[in-house]
Amino acid sequence: MQLSSQPTPLVLDVGSALLANISASSVDAAAGGLNCSVADSSIASLQSAANWSAVGEGNWTVSMQLMGHKFGWTDLSCTDGAASGRLQLTVLQPSGPLDIAYRVLLILFVVAIVFCMGANIDLRVVLRLVKRPVALSIGWACQFLLMPHLGLAVGQLLLLALAQFPDLPVPNALAFGLLTFSCSPGGSGSNMWTYLLDGDLDLSMTMTFFSNIWAFFMMPLWLFAYGRLFIESEQVLIPFDQVAYTLLQSVVSLVLGVLVRHKWPRVGKKLTKAIGPLSVLFVLTVAGFGSYVYFYLLELLVKFPIVIPFAGMLPWLGFLLSYLITMAFRLPRPQSTAVALECGVQNAGIPIQLLLFSMAKPEGDIASIVPVAATILTPVPLYFTVAAYRIWKRCKAGEDGEGRSGSYELKGVANAGVEEDGEAEELGADAAAPRSGWVARSRHTQV
Repeated sequence: MQLSSQPTPLVLDVGSALLANISASSVDAAAGGLNCSVADSSIASLQSAANWSAVGEGNWTVSMQLMGHKFGWTDLSCTDGAASGRLQLTVLQPSGPLDIAYRVLLILFVVAIVFCMGANIDLRVVLRLVKRPVALSIGWACQFLLMPHLGLAVGQLLLLALAQFPDLPVPNALAFGLLTFSCSPGGSGSNMWTYLLDGDLDLSMTMTFFSNIWAFFMMPLWLFAYGRLFIESEQVLIPFDQVAYTLLQSVVSLVLGVLVRHKWPRVGKKLTKAIGPLSVLFVLTVAGFGSYVYFYLLELLVKFPIVIPFAGMLPWLGFLLSYLITMAFRLPRPQSTAVALECGVQNAGIPIQLLLFSMAKPEGDIASIVPVAATILTPVPLYFTVAAYRIWKRCKAGEDGEGRSGSYELKGVANAGVEEDGEAEELGADAAAPRSGWVARSRHTQV
């Protein structure tokens, strides 16, 4: 049986009604007409059906009122007893004041954190690293060549896993969210983990600075090249103008922060201390307020838990493969640590903001589940790594007390002494304090 509807497709909001005209062909007139029903009455229901009319032999039209109850997908089925057909029915969660407030907060947090990250950059350290760009070049390759292709591969595996869930009509949106997350620049959380693992802190912060600038060019490139593998043009259009706007917003904030640090060093030093608290507030906002606003999406994640391991697989493989690549190039361990952490810890605010603002509902909402899940799962292996590393340091220190001194040597281009209270000392012209002072305060942050 062939079914068609007006409007097409059948889409309505939660709590709203939709008047649809359904046309059916090849109906057995002897069967007495059509019998229509909604497969999942918890998502939508058929309120009434009227104006049945026969249009020629074996053709019928009917007007029906559908009511949306909760976010999801179901089928409108019609049968004459001998044959049947079905149409997909989509129920969306309408945007409300809380949804708008969450999106505004998301923009403000991303702009504020990236601005403070810029104020944390010492241009003299950046120039010193640029003069010998071996580690920066390897880090760039891992960030913008390895990670997007890793996201592409994991996304394809996710699609294969989701093939066993025919009830999910847009699995490609989840895979596209994974690809978007893999193309994102590094987040400031990588600086904290680099500090805890005695990595090259100068290299880590310089990579964070450059990756946010390079993302303006590389992120649209990879989304254009590989996005079509996940999102069909008939289903969702990737608005590259919105992608560019989101990234430009981030780059401008970063550059302004660098200028503030250059013109007013004291102000820049104070701004760096805000990165930790802002990052904590960002994570709490996404996990708390965001979960409340988009609770219906969490229900979807519970319904399809297969997404969770794939969301964690991307950053975890990023840590491992980036570290192996840097070791193959014989970079010192502190630099290898910094590169691996920079590639695995992504700036989650950018892909979440991009997906929510740039894509239509429900694809954008569904795709944003992956960056949120990946952000929560990213630090899981790092907790164990830091614990094991500290135990190893204490065992190696033995009885001389080095492991119990409460201070750590930061191996970078310019070493910075860090006091036990987390405040860095000023070391001449290198001014190491802004590079490490905030890190000691933000041991539980990640962006």
